[in-house]
Amino acid sequence: ATIRFQIDAATANAARHLAARLDTTPAVVLLAAHAALIGGLSGGTDFAIGLPAAERLRPETADIVALLVETLVVRADLAGISGTGLIRRMATEMRTVLAARPLPVDMLVERLALPRDAGRTPLFQTMFSHDRAGDHRLDLGQGLAGRLDAARTTGARTDLSLMLADSADGGLDG
Repeated sequence: ATIRFQIDAATANAARHLAARLDTTPAVVLLAAHAALIGGLSGGTDFAIGLPAAERLRPETADIVALLVETLVVRADLAGISGTGLIRRMATEMRTVLAARPLPVDMLVERLALPRDAGRTPLFQTMFSHDRAGDHRLDLGQGLAGRLDAARTTGARTDLSLMLADSADGGLDG
């Protein structure tokens, strides 16, 4: 099932200000809130969350016209921590994961030879994404132009996905 919701501009701005105060990004604050929610609902204190990330790190992929996305796996270790401590821990985890992106998840799973269950993703069961506001217009030259819009999916890829996007009014759409 898909549940659509909105977070008002005042709450979203509070998350942005908290991120600035903690020298991190709003996405990390929202990721920490997602982790806290999952932990609170499940009782789990150590689990993994999948995150989509643009894969344009190598020069040979810079000029390819295609959607190049990989999934990053971030550890959510909630043991003995909450609030701003959790945000700081998640920010450190994100920096670590982003600095060590040498192997795509599918290749990692293959090399680890993990037992596979076709009904589940092998490394995480919850996914988080945050689409920042910005100009989503494309100018491909020679009179070709377009606009990127969020794709709406109808099938579940993980047990739970939280997809947030900055909205025009300063809030967040989920």
